[in-house]
Amino acid sequence: MSAGYEGGAEANSDTRILIALARIEERQNSLVAAGQSAQAAAEARHTNVMQAIATFVPRSEIEKDNKALHERIDAAEKRLDTMEKRVWGAVAGAVSAFGSVVLSKIGLMH
Repeated sequence: MSAGYEGGAEANSDTRILIALARIEERQNSLVAAGQSAQAAAEARHTNVMQAIATFVPRSEIEKDNKALHERIDAAEKRLDTMEKRVWGAVAGAVSAFGSVVLSKIGLMH
């Protein structure tokens, strides 16, 4: 009777070992799946960060662009001032010439 009992204990022990191995395998599989999921999420975050960095414009670049824009505006204003002076100079010259012609016609200038 003791031989049968030992066989039952051994079968019971084998079953417990198989159950423990199955639990270990299941835990390992779930850890692998969680690791793969975490890796995919990390890759997605990395992609998002890289896209954000690609669209980032440093403040120095913005300031450089603003400075260049202001320099172009200043140059355009200087050209307009020069043109305005030339136009008014031409108008003054024309008025002066017209005045001289009128005055010479009426005999006030020689």
